[in-house]
Amino acid sequence: MTSLLFCSLGDKLSDSSFNEYLSELSPREREHIQKFRHWQDRQRSLLGKRMIRRVLNSYGITHLDFLCYDQYGRPFQSQKRGVDFNIAHSGNWVVCGATDGGRIGVDVEVIKPIELDIAKYYFAAEEVRYLYQQEEHVRPEIFYHLWTLKEAYIKAKGNTFHNPLDQFWFDITEAKTPRFHLKNQTDPHSWSFRSLFLDDHHIFSVCLPGHDPVNEPEIIRDITALN
Repeated sequence: MTSLLFCSLGDKLSDSSFNEYLSELSPREREHIQKFRHWQDRQRSLLGKRMIRRVLNSYGITHLDFLCYDQYGRPFQSQKRGVDFNIAHSGNWVVCGATDGGRIGVDVEVIKPIELDIAKYYFAAEEVRYLYQQEEHVRPEIFYHLWTLKEAYIKAKGNTFHNPLDQFWFDITEAKTPRFHLKNQTDPHSWSFRSLFLDDHHIFSVCLPGHDPVNEPEIIRDITALN
């Protein structure tokens, strides 16, 4: 079963509220958050830690003193075997996903102007062709849709260096249920993908074990609701 949680950054917390939430974390987590210079980054990191707790709690995992990091800096929990989680943030949203069915990868991006020629260097030919077949005003949306799918897959796989972005591609004709294709290679795992527009400016994608059922995504509007 896969669980997905979305939470918006919200307004800046008061110092007292921020410190109250911060006090619930481990010394290592507090130190990490306080290194950020801007309040938005500190609040995103704090929000992420609370979201991880909220999601993993549904799998019977009640504390995070066991968080570890792999050689690529990806966090994982070591308390309960078979439960994986992943987290991402961009702009006004932080997203977190967890599954007890294998590995999971999530990504969220702000849809903003970008030099689209970069797609020719990182995307598969099929994706580039599809991108430029679309009307010009929707191309940034298409670009970030493909980008979040690729990031989600790489994060689920866990090894960026062995997954060149042009060696797999997505058919997003059906936007909510993209189709995944590998080029000149095989993957022993079965994957499925979902995408969601969180608002007019943010898109989310998830890579999860094939046929893994997904709970109704939970959307929270600010950190104060994460109790």
